[in-house]
Amino acid sequence: MDLGLIILIILALVVVAAGVEAYLKRNRHRNISANRPDAPEPDHVPLGTEALDRALVRKVRQENRRLTNLNDDHSRRYHSARADKD
Repeated sequence: MDLGLIILIILALVVVAAGVEAYLKRNRHRNISANRPDAPEPDHVPLGTEALDRALVRKVRQENRRLTNLNDDHSRRYHSARADKD
């Protein structure tokens, strides 16, 4: 066989494999934020942050966590409803 033909066959097999994988995963939604670890709350005051209002920082982090969870729930419901419709 010719080298060009072998390369063409390998390329065609890769394209077919990618197409089959895309077809099999077409209705699956993978929530990216599900893999996000929670940022640990430091026990000590990091150097240079002595003047910060730590209670305000904690409150903002809690609000951000609440909004992230709300967004994750909405995204999960949206994609599950869309998958059911298809």
